[in-house]
Amino acid sequence: MKSIIYTMSRGGRSLGLLCFAACMPVNSWANEWLYFDAGAEFRYENAMEKEQQSKDGLHLAVEFTAEAEDLFVLTMGADGRYDFVKKIDRKNKERSKVTDFYADFELGPTSWRLGKQQIAWGVVDGLRVLDRISPLDFHEFNLPAEKERRQHQWLFNLQGDINDSSWQLLWSPLPKVHRLPDPEDLFAFRAPRLRYGADIDTPAPRIVDDTPDSNLLAGRWTHYFNRFELTAAAIYGPDHEPVGSIETTSENARKLVRHYEDIAIVGASVSADVNDIILRGEFAYSPDKSLNFRDGNGLHIDEFQHMKFAAGLEANTFWDLWLNLQYLLDHVANAEKNMVRPETDHFYTLTIRRNFLNETLSTELKTILSNHDDGQIQFAVKYEATDYLFVRMGADIFFGDDETLFGQYNERDRIIAGLTLHF
Repeated sequence: MKSIIYTMSRGGRSLGLLCFAACMPVNSWANEWLYFDAGAEFRYENAMEKEQQSKDGLHLAVEFTAEAEDLFVLTMGADGRYDFVKKIDRKNKERSKVTDFYADFELGPTSWRLGKQQIAWGVVDGLRVLDRISPLDFHEFNLPAEKERRQHQWLFNLQGDINDSSWQLLWSPLPKVHRLPDPEDLFAFRAPRLRYGADIDTPAPRIVDDTPDSNLLAGRWTHYFNRFELTAAAIYGPDHEPVGSIETTSENARKLVRHYEDIAIVGASVSADVNDIILRGEFAYSPDKSLNFRDGNGLHIDEFQHMKFAAGLEANTFWDLWLNLQYLLDHVANAEKNMVRPETDHFYTLTIRRNFLNETLSTELKTILSNHDDGQIQFAVKYEATDYLFVRMGADIFFGDDETLFGQYNERDRIIAGLTLHF
């Protein structure tokens, strides 16, 4: 443990403080009415591309829980990272933040969660049809786990049950949007569809972000049947995906201003258990999604009808293989001819897992394909050496044309290894 403290002190004072918190005794203790619990996870990861080391990072996450019997539960979490290579996020070699900071309590028949938290809606894995509450971090594109990429934000979260149904209402006065890579970062966007139609590798203008100025409001209703559940949901607030406009500065230089326009989303999801096969479906519709298109006069913004539909199945199959197969349709109705994104995207995902050695060795293969002849393959092996130590190795591979969503990173293929300690 002393060596870990020394190594992390190189990452800066904030990471050192997090490490000190993680090394404190974490055994739960309680008196007659107050109960405390704490835990921490330390992770080291190293990634190598063909010609360079792309990542050499430390990550420490700590969590503390205090429960006052029959009154409330307070959850607090912090996260610290340090990257010695400084290529993934060049402006934030060292980064620490508060993650969870919320209180749970009950008032009559309702449950409340107030504070900084994550929200995951939807039933399909990683395709984000109705999962549009907590935005993501794209500094490593989509390579880290979704939970790790999902941002925490301040929310009023109210839930309740009525017979065989449940409901949930959310409000955020300060909603967040996606964290996007800068042009100099390793996973900077290169595909024209993510650069407002600009040709690949053309110099990027100075980028300025507008701050969202509206609240987030969302609600959903779920009814539970014998073997399936049905959910209806509505969301209103700033779109996590920005649109852009080109403006001229006082020095006659061009700048790209990214705007986060409001969007309304309605949709539904269904999840069913049929003979030990889990079937899932999800649909979302927006009548007013702001998108960019180009013409001879430059870059423009207009509102379009936008819909997403996803379906999937999950099952344990032969040879103890766990299988997840999914399909996503992403379509813009009456799209402009020169819209910077395609009118229609089709995505197909396949995930296969299998455990060995009495569940101590797990393997996973995940593939994503699109109708634009591009895709991504991730393979990972994780070994549980002890109850506290886990070792992981894997590979991330991209393929496709340079101008496609996944093919833009065809030079970012990497081998990754790391270890995780739980306290």
